[in-house]
Amino acid sequence: MERSSAAMPVETVKRCQLGFESVACHGMVRLVLFDIDGTLVHTGGAGIKAFARVFATEFNLPNGVERIKFAGRTDVNLVREFFLLHEIPPSAENFRRFFERYVFWLDHILAQSHTEACPGVAQILRALRGLPQPPLIGLLTGNIQLGAEIKLRHFDLWREFELGAFADDHEERDQIAHAARR
Repeated sequence: MERSSAAMPVETVKRCQLGFESVACHGMVRLVLFDIDGTLVHTGGAGIKAFARVFATEFNLPNGVERIKFAGRTDVNLVREFFLLHEIPPSAENFRRFFERYVFWLDHILAQSHTEACPGVAQILRALRGLPQPPLIGLLTGNIQLGAEIKLRHFDLWREFELGAFADDHEERDQIAHAARR
C-alpha cells in the first residue's frame, strides 16, 4: 500500500510500519493522503475510456486518446493537451463541455467495467482509524473532485476520506499537494 510521506516528518516515516492488519507508529501521524487509481482502486481503465468517449462524442475525434500518456497527470492537464493537439481552443467553455460529459461517461462505464478495490485498502483504513490518535485521512489525486467521488462511490469508499486535493485545485500534479495543506 502506497502512502504519502509529504505530510509526515522524515523521522516519523522511517519508524512507521504499515501492514494490512495493523499500523504501528512510534510518532504522531497527523495526515495520511492516498492517490486513487492503482493505490485504492483498479477501475479497468474506466477513466481513459470515458476520456475517449467524450473526445469522440463531444469533439468528434474518435482517436483522441491515442497520443496522450495518462500516467501521473491531472485530468485538467490531459484535457489541455488534447485541446492543443487538436487545435481546439482551451477555453473555459470547452473545459466545461468536456468535464460535464466526462463524469456522465465515467459513471456509465464504471458500472459496466471489471473493477476492484486494491488489496488491503479496507484494512489499512480501519487500522489508521484505530490508532490512539487517528490521523486525518484524505486524498491527493490528479482526478477532478467529481471524478474522484464517482470512482470511490463505486467502491463505497468516498465516505472514508475527510479531505482531499484534486485536479480542480491545480492543473499541475506537483502543485496539488499545496492545496491539501490548506
